Amino acid sequence: MRDEADASEAVVCIHGLWLHGLATWFMRQALRRHGYTAYAFSYPSVRRTLRHNAEALAAFVDGLPHAKVHLVGHSLGGLVIAAALPALRRASPGKLGRVVFCGTPYATSTAGEQLLERKWGAHVVGQSLPDWLNLPEKPIWPSEVTLGIIAGTRAFGAGSFVAKVPLPHDGTVRVAETVVPGMAAQLLLPVTHTQLLTSATVARHIAYFLRSGTF
Repeated sequence: MRDEADASEAVVCIHGLWLHGLATWFMRQALRRHGYTAYAFSYPSVRRTLRHNAEALAAFVDGLPHAKVHLVGHSLGGLVIAAALPALRRASPGKLGRVVFCGTPYATSTAGEQLLERKWGAHVVGQSLPDWLNLPEKPIWPSEVTLGIIAGTRAFGAGSFVAKVPLPHDGTVRVAETVVPGMAAQLLLPVTHTQLLTSATVARHIAYFLRSGTF
């Protein structure tokens, strides 16, 4: 028998750099099969600052008609969640559920830093990622919000062609870069950075974590 979420619970999926909310379509379809109402939050990952996108996410979640809202961020999407966390906790106490990051470069981004060293890099990377990379200290995750990390270990992807990323990595983000102080659990899967969005196995582990708080 399939475990399903409570009908009052929803999940918001947040895409990464250079993508659109449509990129989370496979993930949302899979989460719906596990009983969740799933939404896409789409934001301008290059044109806007991290603060602007974080404020927009907090407002989006606050406007949803659900008692509990979980968040799943892919890559830069996880950093948008992290930046929005204080506003999310203030605006809707008790509404924020569990959070999952998939391939999110929380500690740093080797690929992003190498791109920014090139003359054209700033135009390609935009504002949000550098805003996070330039923080003097990355915040420790609050224990009141249960956070799970999924990192890929299949080293194939666009990041491998434009930057030298030390193994193990998912083609774009190193496993070590996904570690978040205060996280509840981390899961390594043999998938690429893109497959974190499309893999049914990844979605199954996300759904399990949202229900149980562990992998």
